[in-house]
Amino acid sequence: MKSFLLALQFLTILPVRISGRVDECALGKSAAWYVAVGLLQGLLLLTVDYTMGNIFHPDITAALLVLALIVSNGGFHLDGLADTADALAVKSCGDPARDRERRLAAMKDPATGPIGVTALVMLLFLKYLCIRNGSNLLPFTYYSMLVAMPMLSKWCMVAAMVHGSSARPDGLGRLFLDNVRLPQLAAATVMFLAPIGLLAFKWGKFGDLDPLVFYPAVLGGGYILTRLWVAFCTGRFGGMTGDTFGALNEMVELIFLMVVLAWSRLSISFATV
Repeated sequence: MKSFLLALQFLTILPVRISGRVDECALGKSAAWYVAVGLLQGLLLLTVDYTMGNIFHPDITAALLVLALIVSNGGFHLDGLADTADALAVKSCGDPARDRERRLAAMKDPATGPIGVTALVMLLFLKYLCIRNGSNLLPFTYYSMLVAMPMLSKWCMVAAMVHGSSARPDGLGRLFLDNVRLPQLAAATVMFLAPIGLLAFKWGKFGDLDPLVFYPAVLGGGYILTRLWVAFCTGRFGGMTGDTFGALNEMVELIFLMVVLAWSRLSISFATV
């Protein structure tokens, strides 16, 4: 229970109080519960959609869903996305070691540059459009999309912790990269697939999305994307940082939404052939 509370405290704005001393190992092991926290965020999105959808136009409801996702973690991951974008915008001076130092320095700069702002605006705009378009899908597809989105992004973060290395000897990311291992990833995988299996047992194939096919495929795709991101960050920054984890979370959520829309559209197209 302490590990779950640590994950809840770290990933959300909920005022969770934890008694006793918390060491680095305990903080790392709490990553096993990240997907469970993502499930809570998904249920929050369902609640917002159900309550606000009966009052406001779908356009406003979609915007409120994006807002709820941001508020639930205080924009924590969005800050990482902006910092990572600013760091990637640093031009190379021809010296790889010096380039990495300059990029890491730009990442720690509290000011957000124009590239970081652009990344934030485009990501939020695309998320809004994806959720708004997703509301036109069959109910099962749409609601499972809202629930699975934050779960998958948290799972990918745990996978990155297992396979990545720290870019800084004293950074926040090091606490997780040094302590998260395969048991935490295995636990996170079970927490992701268990709700999907329950949905499949109760509803089976429902409309244009078969949960037993789609979500395991998404998990495999998320793993490949995570490994590519870890390799990319290792080349650019010398490893992973807390900001690159936040950027990964945001990118996975957006890509997942786009994949759901594309999958549904292709399923409908093949069904009509």
